[in-house]
Amino acid sequence: MAGSRVGDVVAAAISGLVTDSTLSGLLGGAKCYTHVPQGTDPPYVVLIGGDEVPFGVTMLQDLGTFDDSGDSGGRQVDVWAQCVSTYRGSEQVDGIASQVMTTLTDATTWTTVTALADFQLAEFVRNTAQFPTDLNGVLWFQWVVVVRVSLL
Repeated sequence: MAGSRVGDVVAAAISGLVTDSTLSGLLGGAKCYTHVPQGTDPPYVVLIGGDEVPFGVTMLQDLGTFDDSGDSGGRQVDVWAQCVSTYRGSEQVDGIASQVMTTLTDATTWTTVTALADFQLAEFVRNTAQFPTDLNGVLWFQWVVVVRVSLL
């Protein structure tokens, strides 16, 4: 049985996002993290790995069977990117989420920029707004972008 690929995919996603000059411009630097350093001012993007399912099972479900012949090692891994801003209004966070979605669904990000082994496809899953949160009189605006990455 093949091991988890979540760490590989999240690391590749971070690499792809921090090299995106458009996103760095929106964030005021390469501010994409799996762990936000204490004292980091928004805007920034936090990435985590989401669901991971065997690629063989997923493909064979479409054919009407659930047998993956012992786990081929292929995976589909969801990457969750939480875009955060304290700009008054949603304009900034909307732009950040849009650029994250553009970057993470571009095959070049995975094949050329990050050279993620066994990459096959990156597909948009969702872009979800969250209600602004008031923290000590400052509104925090957040969007969550989810991209599913398929690996062989």
